[in-house]
Amino acid sequence: MITKFKIFFIEMLEDKNFGIILKGGMVSFIAKVVAVPISLLTSFVLAKYYGAETVGDLALITSFLTISTLFVTIGLDSSLLRFIPEQLSKHGFFGVRVIFLNAVKIVILTGFLVTFICLYGVSLLVTQLFKNINLEQWLYVATFLIVIVSLSNISTAVIRSMQKVVLLSFLQLFQPFLWLTFLVVITRWFYSADGPYYTYFLSLTIAAVAPTVVAFKLFGYKKNLKKQANYVMYSPSEMVGVSWPMFLIGGMGLVISQTDILMLGAMTKAEEVGVYSIVMKLGMSVNFILISINTVLAPKFSELHYGEKVEELIDVAKKSSRLTFYCAVPIVLVLGLCGEFFLGLFGEVFSLGYSALIFIMLGQLVNIACGSVGFFLTMTGGQNVFNKIIMFSGAVNIVLNFVLIPVYGINGAAISSMISISLWNLSALIYIKHKFGFYLGYIPTYSRTFKDSKGL
Repeated sequence: MITKFKIFFIEMLEDKNFGIILKGGMVSFIAKVVAVPISLLTSFVLAKYYGAETVGDLALITSFLTISTLFVTIGLDSSLLRFIPEQLSKHGFFGVRVIFLNAVKIVILTGFLVTFICLYGVSLLVTQLFKNINLEQWLYVATFLIVIVSLSNISTAVIRSMQKVVLLSFLQLFQPFLWLTFLVVITRWFYSADGPYYTYFLSLTIAAVAPTVVAFKLFGYKKNLKKQANYVMYSPSEMVGVSWPMFLIGGMGLVISQTDILMLGAMTKAEEVGVYSIVMKLGMSVNFILISINTVLAPKFSELHYGEKVEELIDVAKKSSRLTFYCAVPIVLVLGLCGEFFLGLFGEVFSLGYSALIFIMLGQLVNIACGSVGFFLTMTGGQNVFNKIIMFSGAVNIVLNFVLIPVYGINGAAISSMISISLWNLSALIYIKHKFGFYLGYIPTYSRTFKDSKGL
């Protein structure tokens, strides 16, 4: 068995395409290994010293900001992963510069529009939906950060698309590290009930500015870049046209990931939101394996597809699925078996979320077994199909939350999440098999993913 694993990894390293992905994925993986305990330690400090209600408030603020920036970037943070590799191969850094600056113009325009709308909508959101007056002032603060965070998102996407994995990993670690540092300092020496909110926004602002400055430094302006005579470049309107389906995909993806929090906030107490947010953070920590691989996998999918290297594309997709499965499943098993113990570390009230954690784990197991189906479709021109899949799954998630949360509370939200995640993963998996003729996912023994390879 060990010998077969060794052969498997040697073969992957010798593969030029997958070697790049594996090496880049390892850098990203190490960063995530560092990021996960930082995030969990931050949640631990919040839960122990400020209580589940504060954890719940911050989860709602994060969801509000995440969804708001989604309407600002309108899918550009995803489509740039496709635009940049294509333009880099055709027009070099000049192409990257034009695409990046076009994205900045779009985000600034949409950003101010969304900010204006949110400024007038916060009071209504607080009084009618969450019924939590304490949130109002902090949601106003979050509103003024929408443009900054949106620019950070597209800047990060450009850096990611250029496969600058080390730089990207550092930038992604910056905010959680800053927040933990500020939180520990203010808790130890300047304790205040509002301390977590101040430290959250301060760390977020600093961390959002950093990738934007880096992206402008690298790609925003270079005197030596001459306009090329013959090129085909995307205009801002064309970029929006391609990005729009990805916006809908991202929107429904957020519906699945964030609606649970928002609907719990509307239907239950902030304390239950806090418990569920810790459950989700612990449960989704297993996803860092898939995210680590996807960091470099998405632009590689685009490169191989638009380079018409179909066999190499399929080979890379297959190998990434197998690697992800074997790396992630042990973590799923540990969290499933020892989840109650881990939740208890945050406080006695958080142990009540163990059942919800099990449901989340089951959904993540399906997610891992199916592989990078979402990125494969969006990077190979199948964004419209995936859009329909994710929209249907998002609608199912909302309906199930309405039905299950009033009856089962956080367990109902977890069941809804499990079903919707499983639904869109399996649907995408089946479509890829129909269109490309192979199963992207991997399950030992039963999987046909590697029928032409040596089995384990």
